Amino acid sequence: MRIICFLLISIASFKTIAQIVEDIPISFGTIAVVHNDTVGSLAIDIFDNLSVDNNFRVITPGNFGVFTVSGLPSNSSLPVEISVTNPTMNPSRAFDESFIFSVSSFDQTARADASGNASIRVGGTITTSGTGNRNFEQATYASQIRITINF
Repeated sequence: MRIICFLLISIASFKTIAQIVEDIPISFGTIAVVHNDTVGSLAIDIFDNLSVDNNFRVITPGNFGVFTVSGLPSNSSLPVEISVTNPTMNPSRAFDESFIFSVSSFDQTARADASGNASIRVGGTITTSGTGNRNFEQATYASQIRITINF
């Protein structure tokens, strides 16, 4: 007699999605573009250091951004990836000039506390076109980033 035994193995895979909240948005403050004959840049890093060239005048300084991530494994250290989903920063209405945004510094590791919460700081850089045109709209310019933490 032959006995056939079936072994049923069940593997469950659960995808956990952490929640990300923007506590403090990245801000470059209030600035004026005084020259655009060459590509100009203004950067703020995660230590609040401001780097600005002669193309800009800073009227009100900005700040780095802070995001809180919840739902992470307790007391874990996880790698962080950040990408810019919309690098061209246009004002709310069509205008001649825009800024290009890039992420220049960020916390590359999310260090979760016992509750599974971590804080991530993000700094950025804006650049001008260097076309000579200084026709920037007096407006709020915005971009979007994507924060990814794999666990």
